[in-house]
Amino acid sequence: MTIQDAYKKSIELLQKDFIINPVLEARLLLTHVLNIEQKDFILNKNKKEISGYKLKELKKILKKRLRGKSVASLINKSYFYDLELLVNDNVLIPRPETELIIDIIIDKFDKNSKLSILDIGTGSGNIAITLAKYFPFSKIEAIEKSKSSIKVAKKNIDKYNISEKKISLIRSDFFHYSTDKKYDIIVSNPPYIKTKVVKELIKKKLVSDPVRTLDGGKQGLDFYYNLSIFADKNLKKNGWMILEHGYDQRERVLEIFTDKKFINEVYDDLAGLNRIIAIRNN
Repeated sequence: MTIQDAYKKSIELLQKDFIINPVLEARLLLTHVLNIEQKDFILNKNKKEISGYKLKELKKILKKRLRGKSVASLINKSYFYDLELLVNDNVLIPRPETELIIDIIIDKFDKNSKLSILDIGTGSGNIAITLAKYFPFSKIEAIEKSKSSIKVAKKNIDKYNISEKKISLIRSDFFHYSTDKKYDIIVSNPPYIKTKVVKELIKKKLVSDPVRTLDGGKQGLDFYYNLSIFADKNLKKNGWMILEHGYDQRERVLEIFTDKKFINEVYDDLAGLNRIIAIRNN
């Protein structure tokens, strides 16, 4: 069987309601299994045969996708801003809309600033690493509850040759985390989906991220209450806390941060959906 034949069959198998782009996914999975670049795929798809071993590997990975595993977790690769990151089943797969957090911070702060930054729930390390690249004189602390996620973040940090002095990984449950430090920037893409909705999304195979990275409690707001308390104590005067939230949560999240000393800004993502709030300690 040629690469092209396997490609066509893969597309046919991936024609499911929960898969938005079966053509793209078929190519990504196939090039991953064959360990070839996209250009090699295009040049050789009608010429080269696939070995029986590779066909078995392809069938295996397609079955996992059809059971609901994300492509990123299957190929152990995802992209965020200008980074190529290692990902797996232990971390939240970075989403394009989260890049807005980086845009906001870059717009607000000079790249030569010596900032103290806290990334809460770092996961793969995508936000922390990107900020480390754009703010070379700043120091970042990255909190993560999961030991498995910490390992992934460490590998990504090492990949980009970022020292421990630049990004400090802290394994801790944020709900029980306490520090006397104050930060110029506190950033987080917390779990914000309602428990009931998370179950539905997983059942429909629309997500396959770890439940702990998605589930924000009954109303999806559990993290924001703790973030509000933390900001009150640990955000420097004129410092910013920048948070992602669900498209239908803006008003509820703003209510949590309603305080005369906080100034709020709101941002929509490229799809026009409510996505980010930025809170300044006035």
